[in-house]
This record gives sequence, structure tokens and C-alpha cells, in this order.
Amino acid sequence: MQGDFEHAETLLVEAITSAREIDDAFVAIFCLSRLAAARPLQDRFDAAQPALEEALAGAYESGMADVLALSLSAIALLAARGGDGSTAANLIGASAQVRGPDASPAPFERRVAREARVATDLVFGRDTSDVIAAGRTLAPGEAVEAAVEVLARPAAEAPS
Repeated sequence: MQGDFEHAETLLVEAITSAREIDDAFVAIFCLSRLAAARPLQDRFDAAQPALEEALAGAYESGMADVLALSLSAIALLAARGGDGSTAANLIGASAQVRGPDASPAPFERRVAREARVATDLVFGRDTSDVIAAGRTLAPGEAVEAAVEVLARPAAEAPS
């Protein structure tokens, strides 16, 4: 998805529609999480929020740790872009905790996490490893509650 976001978005929307037609919640949530996470990378924050809400809820309810971790990272990016570095750092830490210490995220998941980390460091004006470590202590339910609060806010503007 690094190159042509429009083409990828079209394919993901088609996959989500098809998965819903055959009642395959797993595939729908998986594709929706990728679609939702790609939008903040394009500074499309308004479009990201509803998709992230649905992906977050579906991942949490179904126990899809990798999708939950990706959703938390994307929402951390939204929080950081909105100037809320503390919540962003907590969500980054929670995302790593949910994913697990032995997980090997895919390149797209690493990119979303990296963008969230950079945006969070910019809010604080320093490396935020210490703040992110505190987020690792959040239970998944607590992380989801914090993420829902971020999604309830008006969409962030892209930094100038």
C-alpha cells in the first residue's frame, strides 16, 4: 500500500463489500483495519475516524490482536496529530503490548506504528520511549476506551 493509495482503497472497499455479502466478519474487519489505517497516512482524518471506530470495535470483540494493534497505532497517529501526545504514547505502548513481544508486524503495520511514533515525539519535542512504556501497562479494554475517546473528538488537522 506504499504507492497507490487510491487503487488500494478501491480494492479494500471491494473486499469489505464482498466479505460482508458472504458474512465473513474476519475478512471484513481485517480489510477495514487496513483501509482505516491508510487514511491517516494520507492526512484524511475525517475519513479515517468512522472506519477506525468500526475496525476497533470488530477487532476487540473478535479478539483479533493484530488488527487491534494496527487500529490502536492508527488512532495514536490521530491523537498525536491532534496534539494529544500522552494518549498517543499510551496507545502506541498498548498496541505493542496487544501485539505481543514475539510478533513480527508486516511492513504496513510497521509504517503506521512508525508514523504514530514520530508524530508523538514531535508533540513532546523529544523521544517518548518512557511515556510509551507506561502505555504497555494498559489492559486492552482500557486502551480501547482511550481510543474511543480520541475518535469522539473532531478530526485533527494535518501538521503544517
